[in-house]
Amino acid sequence: MAIPPINYRWQRPTSDDHVMVPRGVFFSRLAERTFTSHATYRLIVAEESASPETRRHFFACVREAWNNLPENLIDEYPSEEHLRKTALIRTGFCHHVHMILKNRAEAIRTAGQLQKTDEYAIIDLKDNVIDWFTAKSQADNAMGKREFARSKTAVFDWLSRLIGTPVEELANAKSP
Repeated sequence: MAIPPINYRWQRPTSDDHVMVPRGVFFSRLAERTFTSHATYRLIVAEESASPETRRHFFACVREAWNNLPENLIDEYPSEEHLRKTALIRTGFCHHVHMILKNRAEAIRTAGQLQKTDEYAIIDLKDNVIDWFTAKSQADNAMGKREFARSKTAVFDWLSRLIGTPVEELANAKSP
């Protein structure tokens, strides 16, 4: 049976020791039933993820921005996903690979192959140099609560400038 995550507090019970202490009676009892004294266990730090409400609000606002794109931008952002991932890249919530290739022809071939691996990627090609940008995943297991909040703020700012509406108005979009 899988046990639920146990919240711990790092503390120093004596001047020579540090221990992880389960938070609260429930977690203490669960830890006592689950673990063997003096055994070694692997501790993995898991950052708290953004709430479902926060996530729904974010995606509702991206949808609202996409639905209100100026006509001249519709071809550039054919879907909400294109808009969201471009916004993440343009606001720095992305992975970046810088490549220097032998010549421009090789760079052009490589850029074409890279575009096929991620249709949302942004590829900057200058002579024989490629800068390849892919959006960070906003999945719960990929982006914790704090980073999600920072990305949400940055994306809302970027989207509001793109569609020419105040951030406050954009942020008032209702979750489905």
